[in-house]
Amino acid sequence: MSEKLDLIKILKSIEHQNLPDNNDQLDLYKTHPLVERLHLTEEEFAKNFIFIKRMVDEKIACDNLPDKCINANSIHTILVRNKNGRLFYNAIECPKMKMFNKNLEHGKNYLYYSFAPDELKLSLSKKYFDDDNHPSKIQLIQRFLGIIKNLKKNKNAKFEYGLYIFGSYGIGKTYTTIAFANDLAREGKKVVFCFLPLLVMNIKEGINNEQVKAKTSNIINNMKKADVLFLDDIGAEKGSNWIYSEHLNIILNCRMEHKLPTFFTSNLSVEQLKTKLITNCGLIPGNRLLQRILATTNNQTFKLEGINKRYPIK
Repeated sequence: MSEKLDLIKILKSIEHQNLPDNNDQLDLYKTHPLVERLHLTEEEFAKNFIFIKRMVDEKIACDNLPDKCINANSIHTILVRNKNGRLFYNAIECPKMKMFNKNLEHGKNYLYYSFAPDELKLSLSKKYFDDDNHPSKIQLIQRFLGIIKNLKKNKNAKFEYGLYIFGSYGIGKTYTTIAFANDLAREGKKVVFCFLPLLVMNIKEGINNEQVKAKTSNIINNMKKADVLFLDDIGAEKGSNWIYSEHLNIILNCRMEHKLPTFFTSNLSVEQLKTKLITNCGLIPGNRLLQRILATTNNQTFKLEGINKRYPIK
């Protein structure tokens, strides 16, 4: 009788065993990296097979999940061999999640962000963008990558101006700038990424809620001093003269004085935004705010084009 058949015989003698249907399936467990590294004898393999099967099945199932562990606590129990040759069980952090968390360490360089935590994984240098990008998207990414390249050469490098990015709905303005913001954070820059309509809503809510007011005040202070500020979806907020004059105008004025770059995304062109600001604030306050937007970007605008991939309108 062959060695494999002998092993099957031994395994069948173990009660409550969920055995593979054939020797080929059995070999999948014997040759799995978690098992091979142990250099198990046939007896050791047979004795520990129940656990080995669970360990390997769990690892395979976990590997099939893109960004989370199959176990809620992200802990795997594995079989290991100590220096004396004894086998024992050891609890370890899920290797995938350990690497995943390491890749998210740049999150500590955000003073504040208003996007989903899962989007911290985005990067300009990885394939998070479709192959059918509009040429303007590629041009914008290359422009951002140029800034990142300079920072990689010199961690202390500074750039004074941001960019006003505008275009239609759902073409990737926010998605692309989040990836860029993440890469800036990876290079050690202190970043704030703020969805402006949410900030405006919180400012209004803070009038009657001290807790919200304190939290919003902290966000605004961070917006003033961040190495790089992203104001997402400017023009979509329901602002007023008070909101613009007492908050946004002061934030941008502070950044302008300290030569700190601010990036904007909007569905509105600069001219369309100017019309909205003047309508909401009046001629002088509206123009004053617009001048600060232009000052923090050195009057640089970029029109992003492409297909609406969010909610295509037929």
